[in-house]
Amino acid sequence: MSMATNGPETYSSVPVDESFHTDAEAGATLHSGNPLVEIPAEPPVPFDSTKELLCESPDSISGEIDRKEASSNVPPPDVGFAWVMVVISFIVHIIDVGYISSYGVWQQYFTEQSDFFAGTSNIAVSMVGGLAPFTMVLVGIPSGWFADRYGYKLATIVGGAMIAVSYVLASFSTQLWHLCLTQGVLFGIGNSISYFPVISSIGGWFEKRRGLATGIAVAGGGIGGFILSPLVRWMLNTIGWQWTLRVMGLVGGGVVMLCGLIIRQRIATQNKKKFDFSLFTKNVKFILMFCATIWMGLAYQTPFVYLSKYATAIGLSPDTGALLVGLLNAGSGFGRIFVGWVADAGVGHLNTLAMTVGTASILVLVFWPFATSFVSVAIFAVLLGVAIGGLTSLLPAAIAHAFGTANLSTITGMVYTGYGPGNLIGGPAFGALLDAQAGRNFIPSIMYCGSMMFGSFLFFVALRFQVERKLFTRV
Repeated sequence: MSMATNGPETYSSVPVDESFHTDAEAGATLHSGNPLVEIPAEPPVPFDSTKELLCESPDSISGEIDRKEASSNVPPPDVGFAWVMVVISFIVHIIDVGYISSYGVWQQYFTEQSDFFAGTSNIAVSMVGGLAPFTMVLVGIPSGWFADRYGYKLATIVGGAMIAVSYVLASFSTQLWHLCLTQGVLFGIGNSISYFPVISSIGGWFEKRRGLATGIAVAGGGIGGFILSPLVRWMLNTIGWQWTLRVMGLVGGGVVMLCGLIIRQRIATQNKKKFDFSLFTKNVKFILMFCATIWMGLAYQTPFVYLSKYATAIGLSPDTGALLVGLLNAGSGFGRIFVGWVADAGVGHLNTLAMTVGTASILVLVFWPFATSFVSVAIFAVLLGVAIGGLTSLLPAAIAHAFGTANLSTITGMVYTGYGPGNLIGGPAFGALLDAQAGRNFIPSIMYCGSMMFGSFLFFVALRFQVERKLFTRV
């Protein structure tokens, strides 16, 4: 390299090469044996590896920026607004889960008291109650994806609006299949879109107290069923089934929409455009968890749907039957909080999950057949509610623990899809066995319910030992 002078100006000259450097202070001169040519100086630009993002799509770049901005302002877990989210989730659970859990009152009313549906079989009416939870989990994957893609706030508001529309439309039904489409399918879709954001948000807002927080949130479903069962019975007897549907739709849908205005995400999602179905074929833990939900789905809703009818079959009044469904839901509400606290306290989520499902199966197979008085059925309802409540609170926490919080709503929807076939088949299967016994002998139906729960227990045990083979270890 040589220096060339031209009057008062000084230039740096370099031979022509594959690359050249610039002089940031004065300028640069390119020299290759010809007269010097002045080239304006530019400051050196350091290499920036983030420019590799230019090869990605604009959506992926904006998603990356959103995640970086969110991560720089992530509030601490387990404190502050995290508990506001628990309250919001609790309220939405009262509507989303409570409406489903109290369907046993509708089942008894439609088959025994309603002139419009007089003579309708148990299996036919149970299709309405089965379609709602079936549709809820059937569309769980797209619902979870919608929430991760467009935000939990919008998803909850849209779901609340669909809940309102579904029940109002159901009030104008003139045939049973109208109820199947409205109170069943349409309500199930709105329920799903609003449910998965509020349950998944708890996993993102909590770490150390995730089990307890999830338990409190999902307890809203049990409390909702406890309150709604006698309330629905009273409204049915007072204002009729059409106006009962309209009031429940407008009030419930409006409450969920208001909650959607408040909900916030602590951790930004990854805004994936496509579903990742590899978990269904490559992840053993996911496969075991999914199979466990399939078997539990075949039995989970049947006590809520048929306990009221069982009460009338053993000589109790319809109002007492509604009270027993309320006790089942109350036990579930308590169990969701208590069992979640036990899991956080030291037992572990998977250990406690397997124990509660095993306990539920024993209660159904051993206790229920011999419960023939109000006191014995009430004790059974409360204990079974506690066990089922433990499953409800621990499954979301176990999902977050096993798969992390990124795109948690989508993954939760994938797991809950396992409940779909059972929610559709379980109630009608229980009803078909009952109809075969002229509606009087519940033993075959009860054995079916308990056997499915025990199968779910075996899958959860296999999952627990897939994660940790040591017996006396917190998992």
